[in-house]
Amino acid sequence: MKKLLITLLSVSIAIILTACNGEDTENSSDETGNSDSSESANVEVTEEEKIDAEKVVASVNGEEISGETYNTYYRQVKLLLDQNGQDVSDTEQVKQQTLNEIVGQELIIQDAAEKGIAVSDEKVNEQFEATKQQEQFSENLEARGYTEETYKDQLSYSLLLDKYLEEEFDVEVTEEEIQQTYNQAVEQQQETEQELPELAEVKDDIKQQIKKQKQQQQIPSKIETLKEKADIEYNI
Repeated sequence: MKKLLITLLSVSIAIILTACNGEDTENSSDETGNSDSSESANVEVTEEEKIDAEKVVASVNGEEISGETYNTYYRQVKLLLDQNGQDVSDTEQVKQQTLNEIVGQELIIQDAAEKGIAVSDEKVNEQFEATKQQEQFSENLEARGYTEETYKDQLSYSLLLDKYLEEEFDVEVTEEEIQQTYNQAVEQQQETEQELPELAEVKDDIKQQIKKQKQQQQIPSKIETLKEKADIEYNI
């Protein structure tokens, strides 16, 4: 379940960044933005599930995690579990999954800092200002329960994670894997009667996609390794 959750949250971040970034805006904005809004409406977070914003819910190697951060992630976790058919009526499970995700993210941030992997404030601000110009920006934030501040924090982490994955995990992508992925895309496109570019035109994109997937698959085991050496305290 931990591995599933990390994957789900990674996808969630990618969806929001894609929609707000204007990548494939005509398709992604309409489909993703509207879908998220309707699905979010079906998942409620009660006052009993929320934690006082000032409360320290956990600490990782002395770095405190606030209730405000917890509440933001709790909503994302509950929504994503619901979208993937998980039972969200068990709020204790949602709480544990939320804590796992927050702690895992903090461990990655700390490990990146120790290794000199960083993203400049300038890059984060530049990306943030660009996303704000997109039509679906506010709708996506509201649908996911983000404020501009919490979104910016998540954007910063997303950019850092991309850089961390690139520098930490050296993976190979074979020609066979590229061809197989392309063939699967062709089959899907045939069902929708849409045309697909020739392999040569999208080969680099497919390779990068497979590479990132392989890198992301190594995150859970990396987090478990970091946990073994970390001083983690839970207060809820």
